[in-house]
Amino acid sequence: MERSFFSLIYKTQQPHHPLSFCNIEETIKQLDAGWLLYARGIDWIAYVSDDVETIRYREQAFADLMALPALSALCAECAETLESIDALRKVKESGQTNETMLYSIKEVELYLDFINRLHEGLGALEGHLSSEAFLTLAKRVKEEWESPEHQALRKGVSTLSHQISGIKSLTVGINLDANLTPYESGILSVNEEYFHSGDLVSRFLRMEEKGKMTTLAPLYITGRAFTPREAAALNISVGDALKKIVSSGLRGWQAMLKKYFAMNTAPWLALSTEFRYLASGAQIIGRLRELKLPLCTPEARPKEEKCFAAEGLYNPAVAEKLRQKDPKAQIVLNDLSFDEQGMLYVLTGPNRGGKSVILQAAGIAQIMFQLGLPVAAKSAQISPVERIYTHFATFSDSTVGKGRLGEECARLKDMFSTLGEYSLVLMDETLSSTDSLEAAAIGKELLLALSAFGCRGIFATHIHELAGSVQELNALPSCRSKIDNLVAGVEEGGKRSYKIRRTLPDGKSYAKDIAKRYGLSFEDLMAERKKNRQDV
Repeated sequence: MERSFFSLIYKTQQPHHPLSFCNIEETIKQLDAGWLLYARGIDWIAYVSDDVETIRYREQAFADLMALPALSALCAECAETLESIDALRKVKESGQTNETMLYSIKEVELYLDFINRLHEGLGALEGHLSSEAFLTLAKRVKEEWESPEHQALRKGVSTLSHQISGIKSLTVGINLDANLTPYESGILSVNEEYFHSGDLVSRFLRMEEKGKMTTLAPLYITGRAFTPREAAALNISVGDALKKIVSSGLRGWQAMLKKYFAMNTAPWLALSTEFRYLASGAQIIGRLRELKLPLCTPEARPKEEKCFAAEGLYNPAVAEKLRQKDPKAQIVLNDLSFDEQGMLYVLTGPNRGGKSVILQAAGIAQIMFQLGLPVAAKSAQISPVERIYTHFATFSDSTVGKGRLGEECARLKDMFSTLGEYSLVLMDETLSSTDSLEAAAIGKELLLALSAFGCRGIFATHIHELAGSVQELNALPSCRSKIDNLVAGVEEGGKRSYKIRRTLPDGKSYAKDIAKRYGLSFEDLMAERKKNRQDV
């Protein structure tokens, strides 16, 4: 039966290219996204799609999974069954030995169980499914179930399975000569029950079980009457006889196996990783739901719009860690959008003020969106990107000024060599390896290049000269993506609010905050002086 293309996670059959990174491992670490991208043995990056229709297709499927827990369990069961079929295919040897025949029979039985489980599971959910993916799956399963080929296979397998699975034991007869020496043996019968151990205790416990097959003593084909060669020959002959009996039962399977392999089962078996993808995605959603924080299905916008507008955005990895320490911990939600007046942002603010957290939140949201998963926000409109590049400071204070600038610039050159218009760039404390004047000069060049490329991005920095140069850079003719300022807020008294605002920075307040952190603010120094004078 020829079937048209069908996928649970791809809208069309066109090639899909995974999201590009300069260094995948480094980016996952910097975004703190290991909980997502290393989850449950799935290579999530390989499934990231930049096709808007495919993203919408997945969003609908995950909406069904969120609403119907039984559907998530069904996907997990189907994935396991198909993975078992794949494992059987890998261990089967070539040829038509009894062993390979048994593997083939088990494969057919697993396949029929897969279709039966889907038919029953989706039938129970009829009227509750709304996504195109699962509605199409239900239709395909029903067609398969009702097809003459499938019904004939099911009927034939049901009859023949009993012939093989019904073999539990064999009755072996051995003729003895006058000296009680075995000289001839043969299989007398094939039994549908197991024999029982013949030790004394077992016989005593089964005294009242009349009719049960119980051995008088275990049988070992050894002894003075047989040489090692003769004993081996007798073992082989018993084994050959057993093969003949099993083979006679297996011969009836030949037609069934031919019918199975003639059927076009490949599309079903190809769904194995897709069922696993959906089941694992549902588990991730369940984990996020436990935070009792907003989750939304973003409105997928065309790539050309370069849209990212999120209300109530948060970093799910940070939120989970905070809630594990304190279930009532307050999670700060922020609004973030890229638009015509700001496709690139210079983000300034105090240390530990939330700059890195909002960069990670934006990167994780973009990836989750392009996987078709809900996003950690109240609401969102997002366009897919082709690349996500991160550049976070990866050195300690002890290495500043010791040749790390050259290494950092080399990483930046690698990033810019493949940067495109539909890229998202997230930089955190880039150029911290040099002095502020040199960093400001290089930083302006980086911002100007990012703007000329037309991409989106956030540059989190302590270099306040960069924040002050926004108008100057926007006025240059090479500017395509407008640059704007974001500020990580500080409340009165230096307390961090972790709110990100779109406004001009107040450099004085941050400078004072840094001084206060080291106990070097004017008030701190005067208080220390007063204390010292009193001690004298």
